[in-house]
Amino acid sequence: MGDFDISQINNASEQESPKNKRNFSSIVKKGLIIFSLIFVVISAIFIYSYKYRNRSDDITIGYSSEEDIALVSIAENLKYFADKEVEIDYRNYDDELELIQALSESKVDVVFVEDLSIVMANPAENKNKIITSVLNAEKYFFVVDVKKGVFDVSSLSGQELGVPDSYKTDYWLAKGLINAGIDKRDVIIETYKPEKLAEELANAEVTGIFAWQPYVYESETFEGSEVQQIVLPIQREEQSYNYLLTSESYLENNAEDLKKLVLSLISAEQYIVENNDISVEYLAGEWSSEKRYVTEILNSYNYEVNISRESKLSLSEKYEWSKTKSRSQDEEFQIESIYYYNLLREIDPKRAEF
Repeated sequence: MGDFDISQINNASEQESPKNKRNFSSIVKKGLIIFSLIFVVISAIFIYSYKYRNRSDDITIGYSSEEDIALVSIAENLKYFADKEVEIDYRNYDDELELIQALSESKVDVVFVEDLSIVMANPAENKNKIITSVLNAEKYFFVVDVKKGVFDVSSLSGQELGVPDSYKTDYWLAKGLINAGIDKRDVIIETYKPEKLAEELANAEVTGIFAWQPYVYESETFEGSEVQQIVLPIQREEQSYNYLLTSESYLENNAEDLKKLVLSLISAEQYIVENNDISVEYLAGEWSSEKRYVTEILNSYNYEVNISRESKLSLSEKYEWSKTKSRSQDEEFQIESIYYYNLLREIDPKRAEF
């Protein structure tokens, strides 16, 4: 047996345990990943800001429903804007209250919104002006299941009614029930997303629904439905009005461009009156909708550029109703002050009633 040398063990241990070295390739890879993430974030912010900027040469239009800007679509297709050297940019929002907020933040220049949305956004606190109304229509309806013995609104007492989970529900639902002599508390209210109403009625989960276009049309044409439906109007003489709204600051600096916009809409209004069939064909393609639906819209929606006594009365009634809601409003505010008549006076005095 030979001599035992402890140094041999130490040397072997050192050889079997290599020193830890920094893995520079791993560090480089991690750095590239971090850099790439930062680049993606910065690019996304840049693209978002580029997309949602306001180009000074354009009129940036905000809207939430294609039906509301039919005049704009027709005017652009027929090059009425181009003839007047007006450039148009579009921005779509899901909610009209967000649309009005975007106007206050200068993300859009003009918006097309329903009168109900204007009062719910509290015009007393918004420095906006109504330039003109662009359409008036009966938009809100009850759709009921006649197989459950419901043939009119008054028969909904004690029945389950599907309604949209939207601020637009309260005013017209209450009006429709009151007009039929029913207290809202006597109806069993079931709340759904608007796009679910047709399915719930088709499955007979509710006796009827309260909705606005296009959800009324969707409920009428929902596939697989065994429900025998009838559509019941609720608005009587009162109608919904959609307005062209802009900020005071934009109006002050771009009155001439707004005038060209309104003149183009008036030309589109006249075109629809004189060429209804062609307008249906075009809008059906533009909206990706059935011709039957577009025909129904053009037959029931009155696209007219003016400020009428009826539209002012309708807005005033909704404003008075909105004061009872939770948000506080300036009692001294006069709804008349939100209108700006000068553009319509200059174009055609008959379009601006007082």
